[in-house]
Amino acid sequence: GLFIDMVFSKNILVNIGTLSKEVKCINQKAKLQVYFTDNSVTNLEHMADMNCKGDMKLFFGELFNNTKELEKLKTKKIKKLSIEYSYLVDGKINVKTEEFEFTDANATAFMKNMVCLSNL
Repeated sequence: GLFIDMVFSKNILVNIGTLSKEVKCINQKAKLQVYFTDNSVTNLEHMADMNCKGDMKLFFGELFNNTKELEKLKTKKIKKLSIEYSYLVDGKINVKTEEFEFTDANATAFMKNMVCLSNL
């Protein structure tokens, strides 16, 4: 499962993290794909330092030049997220992608929260 935390401070910060106790590293510029129920896809990147808590940080607003992506998150329901995690295996960094499905209720709540935060 995932936890999603949203904060507004002139821009929107979305923190998406895993509930798993397993160590999952997010490298700088790790990829996040957002699949919407209309079958469109938006690609985003982790926007903070590397961490091994499994926390992907996304910042939205004019300052970050991603208002198009923000608009999609406000107007389209998410079907699933695909997050890129990095693991060290035999001294080499491997990348693994995990997918997280959204229920209709979760997708609606996420969309409403994005609308609410962007109107503050």
